[in-house]
Amino acid sequence: MSENTETPVKSGAADAVRPPTFEELTPSERAERIPQQIFDLKKDEPAFIFSKDNLLMIKRYEAAVRRLPSSREELAGTLDFAAVGLEIDDVHRFYDDLRTHVNGWDDIEDACKKMGSELQVFAETLFTEGVAFIAELKLTDAWASLENTSLNDIDLEKTPPVPLSSKDTATFKEGVDSYLKEIESQIKERLKSIRHVKALTDRFADVIGSHLKPTADGLLKAMNKKDVSLEVQKIDLELTELDNAIERKLDEYNGLVGASFYGLVFGPVGLLITGGIYGAQAEEVRVEKNTLIARREASAVRKSNLLEQSESFESTKRLIMDLQFRLVEVRTAVKNLEDVWVLLEVYVEQSLAQLEKVDTQVMLKKFVRQFQRVISPWKDILGISKTISKLFNETIVS
Repeated sequence: MSENTETPVKSGAADAVRPPTFEELTPSERAERIPQQIFDLKKDEPAFIFSKDNLLMIKRYEAAVRRLPSSREELAGTLDFAAVGLEIDDVHRFYDDLRTHVNGWDDIEDACKKMGSELQVFAETLFTEGVAFIAELKLTDAWASLENTSLNDIDLEKTPPVPLSSKDTATFKEGVDSYLKEIESQIKERLKSIRHVKALTDRFADVIGSHLKPTADGLLKAMNKKDVSLEVQKIDLELTELDNAIERKLDEYNGLVGASFYGLVFGPVGLLITGGIYGAQAEEVRVEKNTLIARREASAVRKSNLLEQSESFESTKRLIMDLQFRLVEVRTAVKNLEDVWVLLEVYVEQSLAQLEKVDTQVMLKKFVRQFQRVISPWKDILGISKTISKLFNETIVS
């Protein structure tokens, strides 16, 4: 096997070469190349599965849902639902469903942090103990016989094979038993962990497409049938009429108050005026004016609530659609991470199944070279658990 980063494969053109497809790679080549490519792709995303941008958006969605009215009574005070063509119970159920959905995010966050810690331990074990395992193999007589050989794998095949001594064979098999078999066990555990995260993220994403988005669409469709803009126009007419009525009452009140002392008679018992110093008529106008102002305030609030609630539904739908789009990336990232362990599992299983073939100094050197390439990418993600927890904890929605 060549040490080139890409195994050339002939194409239709005479001299053209192309990189091999996934299907053309051997299990060992997949274990060497795919993790490195995925780790390189994710090196600028500390959460590995979630980019900072996607995580911020999810947190924004969570915060928006947490701010929604939590009780039917509280919700009833936010909007004239009949005016916009909605049933309050439908909206209340939708908000409850949104809250149930975001509550599931805590499980995903906890599972990702746990997976990050496990990934850290696994990477440390695979790399550091793997280096120690290789160091032991390089102390064998078989390795010493080829120590100064810089041949690549293809040329190495031309080297006359020399059977391993019983001592070297024992060293190799003992290392495999204490290291590779333990790694195989850890891989199976890590696969359980990543598949748990995968199940959580799949469920989190599926609820959006199967329930939340269709429900939001239905509510918006009902609002559009009622045409909120017409209701707003109707309120605007009410506000104009009330403004005119208030202006007339203000003029009337000013006239009465301005003449309140004209022609009054002061007797020995003081000022005797029914209804107060400005007179009963002025007091009546003042009360009527205040009533009109209160009605105007109520209409203005109703208009504001209509517009705000309409925008709130649109905003919620936009968040849901954005979340649905971003979770496609998240699910792909989870699947990629699962693939890393699956490929590594296949490689280890194949290596264990072919141990008997490592019986010469040539096969031993090929095994070591290949194994070095397999464990090398895992050095790149040491410390990932700290960055995962830090990103989850520090991503704050302003």
